[in-house]
Amino acid sequence: MSTSKNRYYNIFLQEVISIFLILTASLIPLIEFINSNFEELDNIFNDNFLFLVIIYFISVIIVYFFIKILFQKKNKLYYISLVGISIWIFFQYNFLKSVFNKLFSGTFIWHISSEISLFLIIALIVTLTFLLNKNNLRLFILFFLIFNFIYSSMILFPKLTVFGPDNNKVNLEKIDSAQPTLDKTNKPNIYFFISDAMKPLNEFEDFYKIKLNNFKKLYKEYDYTYYENTSNLFVWTEPVLTGFFSLEEDIYTSNSTDTKKILKPNIYKTFPTLLKDEYNPVLIQELKKMGYKFKWVGNYVENCSHTNYKYCLNNKKKSYIDKYTLQAFLNKSPIVQIFDNLIQLEIVNKYFDFKILHSNAVWEIGNFVISNKDYIKDMDPTFFFIHGMEAHAPYFVDSNCKNKRFPGNYNLEGYKNSYLCEIKRISDVIKTLDEFDPNSLVIFQSDSSWIMSTKPEDKFGNRNNIFNLIKNNVICEKTLHDNPNNINTAKYLLSCLKNK
Repeated sequence: MSTSKNRYYNIFLQEVISIFLILTASLIPLIEFINSNFEELDNIFNDNFLFLVIIYFISVIIVYFFIKILFQKKNKLYYISLVGISIWIFFQYNFLKSVFNKLFSGTFIWHISSEISLFLIIALIVTLTFLLNKNNLRLFILFFLIFNFIYSSMILFPKLTVFGPDNNKVNLEKIDSAQPTLDKTNKPNIYFFISDAMKPLNEFEDFYKIKLNNFKKLYKEYDYTYYENTSNLFVWTEPVLTGFFSLEEDIYTSNSTDTKKILKPNIYKTFPTLLKDEYNPVLIQELKKMGYKFKWVGNYVENCSHTNYKYCLNNKKKSYIDKYTLQAFLNKSPIVQIFDNLIQLEIVNKYFDFKILHSNAVWEIGNFVISNKDYIKDMDPTFFFIHGMEAHAPYFVDSNCKNKRFPGNYNLEGYKNSYLCEIKRISDVIKTLDEFDPNSLVIFQSDSSWIMSTKPEDKFGNRNNIFNLIKNNVICEKTLHDNPNNINTAKYLLSCLKNK
């Protein structure tokens, strides 16, 4: 009996060790993902990340036992090495594809690089399935995986040492008592739209040889001014919107480098984390002093439900799947590409609602205003921050905002259609706000442009230049700042409101 117990104990111990080794090998893609997205760590480690990790590891365990059942006569080392190396190869898809794109740019191979990469992955896994009978090969694979795990961890560990607990939280009581709250009466609602990755009008027209004359006629008719030659200091969302909410043009210290960005002492966190109550950025402080509420209409990347639920416009239940983090993680595997290919099928394109995957922030605020037209008249003055991804990849709509998938993040046809759709939505919102909230202050700006050229000196490759359309009643003098970008416009807006 004792011998039997020992035997079962040994079997159990071997199984536990096997699963532990499998999970260790499975950590490599996760560690590499965190390493490559460390600048967005606040976005990655959201409330849903643990849920996604658990689902990921459950999937790995299922694969492990499936292979074990399929190859019953093999030993534990076989299962471990096969599952471990399969996971590693699976997440090399994006790397293989990028190699093909660089080597065969503009050729037929470049056009089918996705399919070739997927075929190579399948071929490698199938080949290894039959070659793993050799003990030496199994041991080599295990040592290879262990080395990758240690190497990736060594890169990550120094970064994590400076990502410790935050001891610089804001003293809210001190801030709230700094100035008395101003009179709430006669304060107009503010709609500040950030259309992510939307190029300036002139650059879009020049590149695509399209004239947006109807749109220009419309915004002039409704008393808007388009500001050309507007640029932001940064070309990606996180620092731009951190500066926007902090009212700081440059959020980093003078000794910051490209490899190690150090926030200024008065800026506690980056966007969107700085919108949590404990950080209370300057813009929201100033709005609060003037009697304004703050409402946030976000997107599938960054939204109120992940950061600060009280800022949400609608009382929607929190999603348990963070689509942005999930897609970013799976982007190194063939899964995203397979999905892209599937949704090109007419039957999928016809019945699948892409709204669940993409941002419709501009449409959402327009629908909110129409649905709450009576409430809008009597509500407390509100600053609506609307961050849309309509013009940003991935591309799910045609020029009329109908469902149509354009694969790839740099699809020029997809960008053109998404941009024209955004123009249509902006046009509709301009009309809606004029009808139901005519005294409101309205700003349409982008945070950066999209890459239309690989040459930085080319205007089509310059991502600093932004779309900038402002309702004329925002202007309390004849002209805005020489460069009315996101931050300068916010500063100017506050100064105007204080004088009203």
